[in-house]
Amino acid sequence: MADDVLTAGSNGTEAAGLQQYEIVWVVPGQYSLAGSPEGFALEIVDFLGPGDVDHRGRSTVWVRGPVVTPHLVPGGARLLRGELVMVAIPDDQPRAARTGGRILPPPFLERFACHASDVANPPAVR
Repeated sequence: MADDVLTAGSNGTEAAGLQQYEIVWVVPGQYSLAGSPEGFALEIVDFLGPGDVDHRGRSTVWVRGPVVTPHLVPGGARLLRGELVMVAIPDDQPRAARTGGRILPPPFLERFACHASDVANPPAVR
C-alpha cells in the first residue's frame, strides 16, 4: 500500500496528492468550525508533518492554512482568507469546487464522514 503513505515533497510544499495553495474541502468530522455545519474550504499553505491514519485506514498529513470564502466584486469574485486552521487530512481529501463565484463542497463526501473522536491532536508548531 505504498500509495497510502504520505511523504513531504523534497521542497516541503507538497505531500503525495496534495499541493501547496490547493483548496480542499474539510468536513465537520475533521475540524468543526462554528457557522460551517457542512464543512469549509481550506487553502493549504504549510505542511506540518505526518498524522495518524483516518477512520478509513489512510495515512494523513497535518496541514495549516486559512479558511477561504468567496466575496463577490464587480466583474467576478475573489477569495477572502480568514481564520488559520490546522487539520490532518488524507492525500485523497476532496477538493473544493469553485464555480460562478462560489466555493462548493464536492458532490461526494460520504467516505470522509467521521466522528470528532477520530481526530487526533495536531503537532506542535514552531
